[in-house]
Amino acid sequence: MRDGLKGWVHQWPVLPVARYAEILFEVGASDIIALDKVYPHVLPDWDAVVEWMAGTALIPYFERLPADLRPEFLRRYGEKIREAMPDRPVFFGFKRTLFAGTRPE
Repeated sequence: MRDGLKGWVHQWPVLPVARYAEILFEVGASDIIALDKVYPHVLPDWDAVVEWMAGTALIPYFERLPADLRPEFLRRYGEKIREAMPDRPVFFGFKRTLFAGTRPE
């Protein structure tokens, strides 16, 4: 499976929340707000989590894998998730970084 990714390792493109506040400050923003927010989802089982991830965090992997390897990748991913966390229902905390500021006039 790793051969299908040709050595690629995913690097999360998200900065620490404090860095977003600093960037807003550096461009002259005021009334700065920067925070991490967790949106709680209760899903019926880990298969539902795998399905959710297939539409979000796994997209960069799918973009790099040949089409014929994607189903096997998803099967193995789901297998590992279910082995590690067999509980049902599943709490899935969907994390987002939010930030805003007021533009100078």
